[in-house]
Amino acid sequence: MIVKKTYKNVTKENCQKLIDYFFEIGGNKLSLTCIRQNIFKVKWSRKGIDLRNRCQIQSAAILLEYLVEQTWSEKVESDIKTLIAEATHFINELDPNQDTSFIFASTNSLPSTIHYKHAEFLFYHNSLTEGANKRYSIDILVLYALRLALEKRILAFLAIDYIETKNGSPVMLSRLFPIIKKLNNIEFKPEVNFDQIKWVWDWLNHYMHRHLRPYPWVIHQAFQILNPLLLPSEKVTPKTTIFSFYASTVIQDWNDLKTEIQKAIEQEIEGAKITWRKEAELLMISDDGKFVPWSERFD
Repeated sequence: MIVKKTYKNVTKENCQKLIDYFFEIGGNKLSLTCIRQNIFKVKWSRKGIDLRNRCQIQSAAILLEYLVEQTWSEKVESDIKTLIAEATHFINELDPNQDTSFIFASTNSLPSTIHYKHAEFLFYHNSLTEGANKRYSIDILVLYALRLALEKRILAFLAIDYIETKNGSPVMLSRLFPIIKKLNNIEFKPEVNFDQIKWVWDWLNHYMHRHLRPYPWVIHQAFQILNPLLLPSEKVTPKTTIFSFYASTVIQDWNDLKTEIQKAIEQEIEGAKITWRKEAELLMISDDGKFVPWSERFD
């Protein structure tokens, strides 16, 4: 059977057959939005289990396609074996006749001491401990880095250091998503989807606080959702093309945006106190489409 054959002999030909098999047992092809909406959920109803299984196995097929087409090398073999091992639960659910008993799936939870040793080795030796299963160990660290990057990016394009309630308690980032979606004085790159970014944010928090490693294909989709917001890109104007780290968040007038942000937060959070950053992760352009340095924001 193709699962065992691919696990024992990772070749492009076998991987392509496995991709086809995953899509076959996953039923009718689902939209990417549907897949993402379900794989980032942390709770399901009983009647939603079958859809969850189909979304997970089709998402696994998407990652396998990416590994084969974009990152193929001898080093990818262990990642594909890990993917297959992680997919066994969904394979068994969708195709009970498939034999997966030969696969040993590692636990997705590690003792606190192991996490501590990883931190110690990373700081003092710039690497993980010898003998660590790097895929299982590194993926946990990826979650922390993703959350750090996302939180920093959102607060930085708002030019906010932190927000407190009238009682002095910190305001959680999740409360800002409805505000961000309504902003009119910032032009987001069309591919930036804050509904899906919110799914990723909630999913990151869930797995980080439970200290679990999620499925690798869900991590892959997290990157695909966050790429438009966090990766450098181009802003094309009638006058020029500007390449910037912050081309996904473009403004023309900082004072207008600051006023809009402040009013929206004060309406949403009574008595909120905002501490502003001195600089923001924004691309500012003039009315005629030219780059404007942050120092000329007239704040």
